Amino acid sequence: MMETRTRYSQAYKDEALALALALALALALALANRVKISATVQELGLQPSQLNQCRAKAQQQQNASAR
Repeated sequence: MMETRTRYSQAYKDEALALALALALALALALANRVKISATVQELGLQPSQLNQCRAKAQQQQNASAR
């Protein structure tokens, strides 16, 4: 018996992509917290300022949610 393929809506795909990007950012920030920023950005192909901005934003969000 042949199974039908699941078709996902564009909203579902967009949400999945956003989740994947958030997870990638979280992993990058976790890596940056364990090793030097320079090693992390070199590994990820980023500029140090990009990762520093992401880390600062994540820390602000974390502080805001803790209140």
